[in-house]
Amino acid sequence: MYRMFQFFVLSLKIDIFTQFMVSVFYLIQFAANKGQTWEMIIQIVVTVLMLPMFYFARTAGSTESKLRMSIFIAFETIVLMHYALILQQAIEADNGWYTWISLVCLGSALDIVTVALGIVCMTNFNKGLKPHVQRGQKNKMMYDVELNKDFSKTPWQIDDD
Repeated sequence: MYRMFQFFVLSLKIDIFTQFMVSVFYLIQFAANKGQTWEMIIQIVVTVLMLPMFYFARTAGSTESKLRMSIFIAFETIVLMHYALILQQAIEADNGWYTWISLVCLGSALDIVTVALGIVCMTNFNKGLKPHVQRGQKNKMMYDVELNKDFSKTPWQIDDD
């Protein structure tokens, strides 16, 4: 369960690169040329919400909040629709940006992986993950019992001999 959470966090980090880069590049390159349409407004809203939602997902996992993780998964499905919209517009434009189209497809695949890992992590909530993924001094003092004990009076013995 801890390993799956670490894979989920790694997937979030990769998504920060792919999703945010694709969205910002799309806004700069393509959407600015087309004028203000409902599609561009969706692109801007999704792009602005991406980075806060990645942090939201990380904290949802560390607090084991099923509601917050469900909100993140719902947002990621919106991002998948966002990718589909970008892909449709990129293919319609009849451009030769094959690297761009493949990057959008890669981002879609990684988004699906992130959703799957989020669902797996959500099914493992309340099974002992919380003490291992908490951050901050308050949580460290609460969960780290072994370091708070005073073992200085106990002699150390490395071998049984």
